[in-house]
Amino acid sequence: MSPVHARTLTASPKLALGKDAVLFIAGTAEPATRVALGVRGPTAFVLLPVAHEITFGLAIVRFDGEAPTDAPVVWSDYPNGLDPAPVAATTASPTLFLARIRPSAPKFGSPHVLELGTLDASGAFASLGFVPTTGDPRDVAIEGDGANGVVLAYTDSTGAYAERLACP
Repeated sequence: MSPVHARTLTASPKLALGKDAVLFIAGTAEPATRVALGVRGPTAFVLLPVAHEITFGLAIVRFDGEAPTDAPVVWSDYPNGLDPAPVAATTASPTLFLARIRPSAPKFGSPHVLELGTLDASGAFASLGFVPTTGDPRDVAIEGDGANGVVLAYTDSTGAYAERLACP
């Protein structure tokens, strides 16, 4: 199993740890499982690509303030599984942007794509489309640019890239 723990930190006047909460328990642990954190204001979202039921998807768990035990999970399914399944989210922009690498189609061995999207207040993922790459994308990082865009960095089979994207 893959328990996802969360703990709130406060820094007033000294650093203090909140309670350790198990947000949710995902399926079996995979050696290359990656987790990401997206933040918009006081709201945080834990993002974990993992198998669930009979499919594979991105588990999105929202929490505000003190982390709850057994929080509700919103799923954004992938057309097929991927290990590792890189995901990244912004932490300081008005809109919470997310970048993820996923299979392009359900067929085993389908090419991988780099998808850009947003999370709404409930944690639902809305795709903005695919970022063109020159090869098989393998890793991704993203951060807001202070306006309504992002700086996206990724690697693919041909090299490493960074670009600023204006987002609608």
